[in-house]
Amino acid sequence: MKSLPKIRLIYFLSTLLLVEILNCVLPQKLQALHNYFSTVATGCVQGSDNKMGVTTNNSGTYFIATCEGHIRVGKIDANLNLVASVTDEIGEGHAITTDGTYIYAVGTAQGTNRWLRKYDSNLALVKSANPGFGRVYDIIRDGNNLYVTGVATGLWVAKYDTNLNLVVSVTPGGVTSGRAIIKNANGVYVTGERNHSIWTGRFDSNLNLLGSDTHTLIGDGTGIGNGITSDGTNIYVVGVSELGATYPVMLKYTPDLHINGSLHLSEVGDIQFNDAYYSEGIYVAVSGDDDGIRKYSNDLDLIDNISLGGNVMNLAMGSYGNLFVISDLVPGALITKHYFTSPIIQEFYASDYDSNHIVWRTKAENAESYRIVDENGINISGDLLYSSPFSFFQEANLTPNTPYTRRLETMNKIGISTSLPFTIRT
Repeated sequence: MKSLPKIRLIYFLSTLLLVEILNCVLPQKLQALHNYFSTVATGCVQGSDNKMGVTTNNSGTYFIATCEGHIRVGKIDANLNLVASVTDEIGEGHAITTDGTYIYAVGTAQGTNRWLRKYDSNLALVKSANPGFGRVYDIIRDGNNLYVTGVATGLWVAKYDTNLNLVVSVTPGGVTSGRAIIKNANGVYVTGERNHSIWTGRFDSNLNLLGSDTHTLIGDGTGIGNGITSDGTNIYVVGVSELGATYPVMLKYTPDLHINGSLHLSEVGDIQFNDAYYSEGIYVAVSGDDDGIRKYSNDLDLIDNISLGGNVMNLAMGSYGNLFVISDLVPGALITKHYFTSPIIQEFYASDYDSNHIVWRTKAENAESYRIVDENGINISGDLLYSSPFSFFQEANLTPNTPYTRRLETMNKIGISTSLPFTIRT
């Protein structure tokens, strides 16, 4: 039996959208709906502070949530299988990020204490920090630094190194809390609440306050900023206002926090914007009577709206431009995997062959089914269900010393992707 070197035909697409939602127990796969795969983690919820988090790196997808009254961090592989989890103190898990190797998680322990953890890729604890009274709502990484925000006696913003050693922390007066944080070339930006209004502040890398804006809502309503993102220049804040019902708000700022656009939606029912992520548009996590994911243009025009059937709480971008999402759905945290383009073919080659058979190996992102076709486009395999991460098809009863040319076609609800031809002589 002959064996070929692994000649890999790798293809990249820049516009793939995936959404994946995360699980605290062994996942149960659900039927694909509106171009996503999903799984449910029973017993895991958003907690009283409406926070849960998701992040991803090459080792897997990681989540943090409140599971049966405890902070839980979990890891899920590409097939939506739980591969590791750790249950920590009684409390609520709020946010999570990664530097590609280590995982950093924040939350609230025992209802009153700020909680920070560093894990390796298998979720073994590396370092912990407990800064004292308060809550930690969000965390981001920038190089060798971590920036966090939450509440102590009021707004609390802190900078740590990646070993969880405190570098600097500030508590600007008059601001109630910080709910979300980002950093770009123009500074560190935090959004939260001040005097029942949406507050957004800009800090330098040493956490000196450079400027702020308090967005006062019309009437007697109260508001809070829940999420923040940037296109590299402009800052986008999403949140909620309450005027009898709950209405979503989106604010667009210049780098120095001058309002450059706003969206105040008076939709029927209680709707809340919880998080935002920028990638050729603003993706917004939505909860309430119209829960799901929305995409807006840079000018705050609605481009798309997808219902997930659960309160979507957090968004994160992964490889191939994939968007990962975690949401709250009875009986637990919902984990979905969305795609909005045809599959990405990563590998197609003959992994094994002899004089009368060939084993074709395939690898593709977001493929639901596939087929092997000959040089004339004739389907020789039939349409087969794709099994991630690899699928194999054995072609038998071949003629010895004969060249065979084949192509891979992968399919999903969006369309078909076709590989370059591969020729092998038996």
